[in-house]
Amino acid sequence: MYRHFQDQALDLAKRERTRAALMDSVINVVAQKGMEAATINEITRQSGLSQGTFYNHFDGRDELIMVTAIALFEEFEAHVSGKIGEIDPGCQRLIVAFYVGISFLSGSGEDKILLTSALSLHPQIRGVSYNKLKEDIRAGIREGSFSVQSNELLYRQITSIALLAAGAKEDAKRFKKTKIETCEAILRLLGQTPKEAKSCVAAALKSID
Repeated sequence: MYRHFQDQALDLAKRERTRAALMDSVINVVAQKGMEAATINEITRQSGLSQGTFYNHFDGRDELIMVTAIALFEEFEAHVSGKIGEIDPGCQRLIVAFYVGISFLSGSGEDKILLTSALSLHPQIRGVSYNKLKEDIRAGIREGSFSVQSNELLYRQITSIALLAAGAKEDAKRFKKTKIETCEAILRLLGQTPKEAKSCVAAALKSID
């Protein structure tokens, strides 16, 4: 059973340990049965806690999913940021973020299942994920790398493409090709020509080899 947040809360107060148990429980339920099956009854059954205890900590299922997904997304963002470092310009920074992010989300683990499900299905989680994307796209527009209007439809299209790539079940060689093609497709959505997209992706990946 997944115990990530409980392990982090071992030395914290009982309230934080209980919240952590519920967060780990929803991750386990979503991984085993899917987002729709993550009912309060199932979450509390897996955690060994009562529904009364649940409502002492969360208003409902959606709040628990949101708090858990945001915590996972912050860890995901820290992982990606660690790989990006001081990479510049904007187009290369964006591509490294997506290449590393797709690799991370494609990995095994219950936390990856909940995070990708929340990014796909939960509007508020998608909104959180768009914040960094907006920054990188606007930086690319300012420097002349991108020639698009920055808007929510664009963010949704880019995120959807990345999530589709992360869900691909392929051998390592084919998956690397899928990630490269996905990054090039993202750049074309941002207004680059196929030649410009290939050049930017090649330069970006060289920076993390």
